[in-house]
Amino acid sequence: MLTKKENIEDVKKIMGIEVEMLKILPKLSEKMDSFNPWVKQIPSIFQELDLKENQTILDIPCGKGGVSVSLAKKYNVKVIGYDIIKEYVESANKLAKKNDVNNLCTFKAGDIRDITKKKNICNLLLWIAPPHIWKTSKNTIKSLRNCIKSNGLILIADAYLYKKNKKYEDYETLESTNKGYTFYGDKIIKFIDYKDKLWKKDYDRTKKSVQETLNKTKKDKKLIEKYLESLDKDEKSDTKYLGLAIWIIQINKK
Repeated sequence: MLTKKENIEDVKKIMGIEVEMLKILPKLSEKMDSFNPWVKQIPSIFQELDLKENQTILDIPCGKGGVSVSLAKKYNVKVIGYDIIKEYVESANKLAKKNDVNNLCTFKAGDIRDITKKKNICNLLLWIAPPHIWKTSKNTIKSLRNCIKSNGLILIADAYLYKKNKKYEDYETLESTNKGYTFYGDKIIKFIDYKDKLWKKDYDRTKKSVQETLNKTKKDKKLIEKYLESLDKDEKSDTKYLGLAIWIIQINKK
């Protein structure tokens, strides 16, 4: 599933699980094409972005393609997506074919750090429930903006920190996050702060999906049970320390 040691460590940290759990990750939420707290909010936001045919969307990490496949179908835009979990990429390609937009969608396995070295390849970049591989918002926007054509957009759906906690050392306060995202002269044109309102629904969806997987599987039951038990603790912690928000940032390349 994952070959590079740094990728294994990234996913381990992002998902809050041990290495032994990585092999069953693709089995979890198998009925869920979109696996993020903003799944109900994002579609209406896209209506405001004035997407046009033949524009290119870069979806990193693309997961199972739930967000970007629906965009290709509704707006006839070209989608390029990457994820380091091969099984997620396979699911995304299957979803594109199922929705008759496989001619518009290309999903591949790849390391985001390599992808963001490419310059001016998209009009819109989706950074939804992302890995914090660059540690700070300043470093993150520096990498992401490489891919965007001037005046293009980045849609970021992520969390910010209410107060310091060792568990969330790679998150910043809202003030610091906003300063980082605008450090290079780019503009936040829309900001929606959901605070802690979406955590319960997200965790309810996750628990339901994990329980369904547990009920159907004969393998790795103890691992899945362990993960299910950890979700209550994680929900309380996330709700206490993290707010959820969406940023739409217009990139200004001078």
